[in-house]
Amino acid sequence: MAHSPLGASAHLRWENCPGSVREIAKLPEELRNYESEFAKEGTAMHEASALALNAGLDMSELVGRTFNGIEITGELADFCQEYVDAVRFAHELHGGELLVERSIEASALHKDAYGTLDAAVLSAPVACIFDLKGGEGIVVEAEDNGQFRQYAWMLLHDKPEFTDIVLTVVQPRREHSEGFLRSETLTRAELEHWANTKMLPAMRATESENAPLKAGEWCRFCPVNKALACPKTEQAFGFMSNEPPKFEVLSDAALLDQLKLVKAAKFYIAALEGERLKRMMAGAKLPGWLLVPKRADRIFRQTVEVNGAPCGIEEAASRWFGKEAFTEPALKSPAQLEKIKHPEAKAFVARYAYKPENGLTVAEDDGKTVGVEPPKPEAVFAGVKL
Repeated sequence: MAHSPLGASAHLRWENCPGSVREIAKLPEELRNYESEFAKEGTAMHEASALALNAGLDMSELVGRTFNGIEITGELADFCQEYVDAVRFAHELHGGELLVERSIEASALHKDAYGTLDAAVLSAPVACIFDLKGGEGIVVEAEDNGQFRQYAWMLLHDKPEFTDIVLTVVQPRREHSEGFLRSETLTRAELEHWANTKMLPAMRATESENAPLKAGEWCRFCPVNKALACPKTEQAFGFMSNEPPKFEVLSDAALLDQLKLVKAAKFYIAALEGERLKRMMAGAKLPGWLLVPKRADRIFRQTVEVNGAPCGIEEAASRWFGKEAFTEPALKSPAQLEKIKHPEAKAFVARYAYKPENGLTVAEDDGKTVGVEPPKPEAVFAGVKL
């Protein structure tokens, strides 16, 4: 199935930046459908997992096989197995119909409401929908996730018998306090309300000739940004190329207008630097730039030679320097302590850890974060003799 311009995997982008759909349509096909090495690996993980689920295989049986140009290593197989096991467990628990890499289409909702679902277990009144995330960088949350909810409503909008919906993300390569498997549970009424008040209005907003562009975290994976062709970033650099004004004389409204361009500029720079690295890794020589090793801290070799015989580094250091070579045992940080295998670890941290005051900074208002008032001058200088 061809990629929808309003695909669920890009939900965050087109919901927040409806004009991106228009700009992507202007790109050549090879740029619209460009697949990075990370994306290729993710596709391979999906294809291999689908085969395992459909053929009743263990992922270890697929080690060494190639999917989407990527060889499945033992490590990749282990990650995929976590997803395969989660889907199989749900199917064994609920029974019913198992859908794997299933094309879904909901033209009754919108002409571009179609895509491919990773996996689902349908056993009325329960629908369990799964999404595999192979990335290890960005954490994907299950709660209030537009992508997962879009898949669910495209699949279930005409199936009223499903009233209890469980949306689960499986992200085995990324550490999370809740584990690699996280879920959101919704009633059908809640999902329908979300679709009618958020998803469908956002879809229709992309159809406007004047649909606005908005910079944000969604720029990271936008084809227009990667093609260095976004008008928003051009606007940002058009401003930056001029002599900077004295910011203190800007009105609050003018300051806000300029701040809206900051994210666009950051993602443009990241995309530009990424393209530079890709070309140089492929052998290109760019005047003024060198390919150099990344900075790294020194580490000890684990085995060294002392007096002609192999020796562990700790033993060698102890012979020379005694206790001075070692640090004293120290209490782990709250985040580290939560991860130890003890049933009381999280409760201990919740009870005894706290966040000390560390000054104030600025964050974008996302409608969820609670802001604070700046300290009054008399509080700042309290106790100071002037």
